[in-house]
Amino acid sequence: MNRDPIEELFQKANNIKLDETRKAVMHQEISEFIKKNPLSPAGMKLPRFLFIRNAVFQRPAMAFASMMILLVAGSVATFVKADSALPGDFFYPAKLGINDKVKQVLAFSDEAKLKVNIDLAERRLQEIEQVAVKNQISESDQDRVRENLKDHASRASFYIDKLQSQKDDQETADIAAGFEASLKAHRVIIDGIGHGSKGDAGNAKAVTMFAAVKAVSPLVQDIDDITSNISGANIYHNDEAVKKSPDKKKAVEAKISAAEFSLKSAKQLVEKNKHKIGAQGFAQSEENLRLVQQKIDEGRKKLSESGDYKDSLSSLREASVIAEESKKLITRKVDLGVDVSININKGY
Repeated sequence: MNRDPIEELFQKANNIKLDETRKAVMHQEISEFIKKNPLSPAGMKLPRFLFIRNAVFQRPAMAFASMMILLVAGSVATFVKADSALPGDFFYPAKLGINDKVKQVLAFSDEAKLKVNIDLAERRLQEIEQVAVKNQISESDQDRVRENLKDHASRASFYIDKLQSQKDDQETADIAAGFEASLKAHRVIIDGIGHGSKGDAGNAKAVTMFAAVKAVSPLVQDIDDITSNISGANIYHNDEAVKKSPDKKKAVEAKISAAEFSLKSAKQLVEKNKHKIGAQGFAQSEENLRLVQQKIDEGRKKLSESGDYKDSLSSLREASVIAEESKKLITRKVDLGVDVSININKGY
C-alpha cells in the first residue's frame, strides 16, 4: 500500500531544522509567490483572516504555499507532534483542526476525498484502541472522537454513493467493502477491550479499569450504525452493477475470483503471524477463513445450480468482507499486543 504523501511530508519535516534567518527567507519567498498569484480581481483585497482559507480551497499551488507558511510560522515540530497525537494529548486538537484539514483540502478529486475520509475515520478508531488499552481516555475525549468519526464516515458514505451512481466503478466498490470490513474489525477489537480483555504487555489492570462496558457501548453503537449504512449502500450498488452487466454470469464469476484472491492473501497473513497471535488467535483465524471458503462455495453453488445472481453475489460479497475483516483483526491484535478474541460473528 502506498504511503500517504502528507504523512511522508510530516515525517521528513521532523528532520528539518531551520534557523531564524532561513525561516524569514522562506516566509518572504512564499509571500512573494502569493503576491504574484492573486486570487481576487485586481484592486480587490481579501480580509487577512480569510486569505489562507480561500487560497487553500481555490488553487492546488496555493494550498501548498499556504501549508508551507503554516509550517514555517507555526513550527514544523508542532505539525509532526500533532500528527502522532492521541486523544487526551496536548497536540490532539491541532491534529484534528489543522493536520487533518490539510489532508482534506489537498484531496481534490471525489476519489481522493473518499479515500482521505475513510483513512481519517479509521485513524479515529485506531486512536481509541490505543488509548483504551492504556485506560487513558476521558468521556469528553471519547465524545470528540465519536463526532469526528461520524463526520468522516458520513462524508465517505456520500462519496461512495456519488461515485457509484455516476459509474459502475469496481474500485469504489472494493474500497467500500474494505471500509466495511475495517469497521467490523475495529468493532470486535474495541468491544473486546471494553469487556476487559487483558493485554499481553502487562497492562491487564489498566484495561480492566477501562472495562466498564458503558465506556465503549456508545462508540460500538456508532460503529454498528456506520457499518449498516456503508454495507447497505455497497449491497445496493453491487446488485445494480450486476443488473446492468451484459454478461451477468461473467460478472459473478469475477466476484468469485476476487473472493478467492482475498482468501489466499488472508491465509498468507495468518501463517506469517501465527506465532504473534498465539494458539487461540491462530485457531480463531482459521475458523474465520473456513467461513470465507463456505461463503465462496455457497456463491458458486447458487450460480451453477439456480442461476440466482443476486443470492450468489450476496454470498461472495460476504466472503470478501470476512476475509478482509480477518486480516484487519490479525493486524490490530499484533499492533496493539492485546489478548482479545478475533473470532468473527457467524451471523453473517
